[in-house]
Amino acid sequence: MTSTTTAGAQHGTTGTHQTTARRRPPATAVVAIGLTVLAAVVGGYGACYFTGLDGWTPISETFVVTYLAFSVFGLAVVGSMVFGSGSLRSAARYGLATYGVWMIGFTAFKLVRFSEYQAIPFGIVGLAILVLSLSRPTRSWAN
Repeated sequence: MTSTTTAGAQHGTTGTHQTTARRRPPATAVVAIGLTVLAAVVGGYGACYFTGLDGWTPISETFVVTYLAFSVFGLAVVGSMVFGSGSLRSAARYGLATYGVWMIGFTAFKLVRFSEYQAIPFGIVGLAILVLSLSRPTRSWAN
């Protein structure tokens, strides 16, 4: 948002002064960003730690690398939401939604394949990230 004011009206001189105002993110965006950071950091650490407890096999290494890659993706999206502007922030909003969908899919896989009910909180967080990233206030702010 850019506004042009007459400097003469403010200071008794002539000329114009241009200011750029930065809008604050809505609560929906702040919560979605916070949940994404929490899920990426805590989930990434947990993937490494708990998988390592069972011993390292080629499939467990593949799981950890894949999970960490998605965690890095989530953190990169958060960086784009926080520090980006314009089309970058708009694209990052879709990245947040993608991260939420991935977490929901990951939870569904863990429930179906391993009956691992401990994954349900990650699915709930993923659903919250998805809903918050697609909400009207986040959409208006990011576009």
